[in-house]
Amino acid sequence: MTQETHCSYQYRSLSETAPAAVGPLPVAEPDYCPHPPLSSDYDRCLFHTAEGEYPPNTIAETFLEAVSKPDQVATFAGGRIGSIDLSGTVLETPDGEPIDLRGATIDGDLDLSNATIKVPLLLGNAAITGTLDARGTRFEGIVDLAGAKIGRQTLVSHAQFDDGIVANGLDAGFVDARNLTVDGPAVFDEASFSANARFARSAFHGELSCDRTEWRLLADFAMISVTDETSFADSTVGGEFRLTGASLEQDLTLSGIEIDSDVRCCHAVVSGELNAPQVTFAGKVDFDDFRHHGVIASFDQSTFEGYTSFSFATFANSLSFTDCTFKDEVWFTYGHFDGIIDFDSAQFEDLTHLRDATFGGDVVVRNACSTSQLFFHGSTIQGDVDAREATIDHFQFGAELAGDADFRSVQFDAQAVFRGTEFGGATRFDAASFAGEADFTDCQFLSNVSFDGTEFLVSPTFEDTRFVVEPDLDTADFSRTVEGDEGPLIVARLEELDNTGTTVPIDALSGDIVIPAQAARLLEPNITRTKALVTALKSIDRETWYGLFNHSIKLARTAAVEAEPVETNCRFVFGLAINDDAETPEALLEETELIAAYTITEIDSQIEFSHLDPGLDRFDHLVGVPGSDDALKSNVTVATHTEFRNAILRRLMGQIARYEHHEEKNTLQPDSLPAVIGISHLDAK
Repeated sequence: MTQETHCSYQYRSLSETAPAAVGPLPVAEPDYCPHPPLSSDYDRCLFHTAEGEYPPNTIAETFLEAVSKPDQVATFAGGRIGSIDLSGTVLETPDGEPIDLRGATIDGDLDLSNATIKVPLLLGNAAITGTLDARGTRFEGIVDLAGAKIGRQTLVSHAQFDDGIVANGLDAGFVDARNLTVDGPAVFDEASFSANARFARSAFHGELSCDRTEWRLLADFAMISVTDETSFADSTVGGEFRLTGASLEQDLTLSGIEIDSDVRCCHAVVSGELNAPQVTFAGKVDFDDFRHHGVIASFDQSTFEGYTSFSFATFANSLSFTDCTFKDEVWFTYGHFDGIIDFDSAQFEDLTHLRDATFGGDVVVRNACSTSQLFFHGSTIQGDVDAREATIDHFQFGAELAGDADFRSVQFDAQAVFRGTEFGGATRFDAASFAGEADFTDCQFLSNVSFDGTEFLVSPTFEDTRFVVEPDLDTADFSRTVEGDEGPLIVARLEELDNTGTTVPIDALSGDIVIPAQAARLLEPNITRTKALVTALKSIDRETWYGLFNHSIKLARTAAVEAEPVETNCRFVFGLAINDDAETPEALLEETELIAAYTITEIDSQIEFSHLDPGLDRFDHLVGVPGSDDALKSNVTVATHTEFRNAILRRLMGQIARYEHHEEKNTLQPDSLPAVIGISHLDAK
């Protein structure tokens, strides 16, 4: 065919997406359309005409003829074709050249189901307005779908790609690629899937690359097998992400992936490295029975927003969670972690279960922060524990530790229960601080242990503790220790108190009292509000109460220790913030805080504060509780939550009674007035 007799169409791609540089794909675009024009009066071929409509069978027959005849060329780039049914056919060009449909528009469906295509198929930058059906199809050459747009479904289940598939930049809706077999690379980089994409039970005998891919709904790769590297780097998933039961023989890369729903990687096996730094998991994360046999597994700087579980997981070497944030519960129970597990600078905001697990190497929680409860009891640790400079609220150890334990400069903000722990190596608590009871009952220290400069704010327990080398507890700091007989005691640290030592003349409480206008509403009786608060405090459960008042009560105990005298003259003022939109009494209270702790000394004619918080603006009600209140049966420095709760209720009910019986000569609340005067004094400075 001479150039004078071919179609006049010049190929112009509507997209600039080039296929990824893998496999034997042609890069050059066709110079011209090789097909003959429709007539001597019209210079376009059947595939590039804009005039007339032709029956689908005519187009299919012409297409097959162009593909199979020796004097034809299978180039249809930029063409426009209606629905075409090639199901069950064998497509093969005489010279083995590709079938070129790059940039073509198929107005309808492309049915290749159960076909055999013996040469490369180029659909790069093509647009299929209907469905691409390649179920059960065998592609003996590489397939190019780079930049293609498929308007409806992509059905390729049970298809076989003998030389790989390149689909970077693909734009597709629903994809059914289950039970797929790909020999060679499978590339979906920068693709976009607007509906569920299912690749479950597929076998990839080569790399699987899905970098920077957008999955708007489900991304299902359950039970897949991959012989080369697997990557989902910097991708986004709007629905679930599934790798359940996957078998990955090389590296798995999840770095930078963002998943808005649940992650299911349970029972998966990864034989290479696991690279998952800076990932964001917004839903539940399931790595139960996950098995990793590679050298490195890293989730550094990742965020786990939902319930997370690595229970029964096995990691043959190091596992790193440095700088990670766990916003919900996280479980590692019954896991086997043979190398170092590193939580350096991690944030734990809910229950953390490192209990009943086996750690073959070191466990690092250095600089970590746990604001809930951290459990290790029942675990076996063959290496060392490094917890230096960590901040832990409630801590339960109780593990069997073969190596050294380094708890230097740890802040234990609540109970620290080491009961029954066996410390095999050297143990150091130097410069640690215990705000709650440190319980070492039944512990065994099989080597040296030191408490140099350790601060015990509550008396520790060493009942039936055994030391191979007797420690020198005289080097610890017991100067502010309090004793409690009413169960576990937790106090705050001195540095949490504000404006300790501030004094105000007692004359400021009489005569023309000057208070800030915004504080007047807090001091004037409001019978309706007070009754609502009483109902709320009676209604809330113990857990809700604890969440609202725990910090305030810890501050009150500590402020009482600092007050002079400690007992009857010490008074506390609590600020209560109200949710005006609350629909139930239980939801009425939004926030509480200790506003002030003070004593009035007649001899010095002054009010002295051991704590004074100037932040009144966020509160709606003040209630003062004297340290001599009958409800505080214990020494106020060790008073329980129940005692404080009863005392606050008594004072609120007293406000109501005095108002209703007109017994209050001064309309201002006398117990709370010194706090407001003190804050005014701070403002004046």
